[in-house]
Amino acid sequence: MELKIFLLFILPYFFLEKVKKNETIAVDFYKLFIVTIFLTTLFGFIVLNELRYTAIFGLSIYVSYIIAFGFFYFYNKINYIFILLIIFNLILLGSKMGLILFFLVIILKQESLKRKILLITQLPLFALGIYYYSLYFRGQDLLLFEDIDRFLITTATYHYMIKNFFMHNYFFGLGPGYELVDFKTSSAAFNTWFLYTFTHGHLFAYMFHNEYFRLIYSYGLVGFTSILYFLYKKQVPLILVLTAMLTNSILYSNSFIFFISLMISYTIQSNKKTYT
Repeated sequence: MELKIFLLFILPYFFLEKVKKNETIAVDFYKLFIVTIFLTTLFGFIVLNELRYTAIFGLSIYVSYIIAFGFFYFYNKINYIFILLIIFNLILLGSKMGLILFFLVIILKQESLKRKILLITQLPLFALGIYYYSLYFRGQDLLLFEDIDRFLITTATYHYMIKNFFMHNYFFGLGPGYELVDFKTSSAAFNTWFLYTFTHGHLFAYMFHNEYFRLIYSYGLVGFTSILYFLYKKQVPLILVLTAMLTNSILYSNSFIFFISLMISYTIQSNKKTYT
């Protein structure tokens, strides 16, 4: 499970040959994906009365990551119709992080510093919108953060690390596939669900809802920084990656590994064209 992250170092060079043969394959794939998800989520909402419906495309959070990252890569290659479809998709996918990444892309893509600052001043209003969106669409009150599953797991993960890590573990981790024992959160009711129903009594780092801890537990700070450095060199937008890593796995998602590998090959080919 933990070793599949190394596909990020291999798959881009496989896709590179495909991109060389068809330079529009990446943006065409993204547009097709947007339309397909639109039809899928619309069907789920209207016919099945189900929010976050993705059918065969996996968890909605990972679908929202692909949508947001694709918006970054193809910001100037899609029209307003696709932008409206993106917004619609992110809302029905029920992903707060997807909406946050979408807004962050808009800020990053502004060429004028004044426009960037203007958008940043709207963050409180955007945060208020996220709060009510989460409250009414997801039934989560973000102000009661101590009851949120991700907060409980993250705090327990931090305390477990402080208690059980030796110095070498901070640098090189516990190793991939290491089973954690005596791991508990501050909520007895949550422990019953998370440690027995969700994990079936066996807890591993890949079950964290936080990519920072997942990488550090498995590979330590050395592995963590090496992976981020690789993404940086391949011009993957690190600010989006680092933001998404706060609340869920992203670099281990099968769909994201596939998509970001395609985007890396797309970037490599675009840079070759620029310098030739």
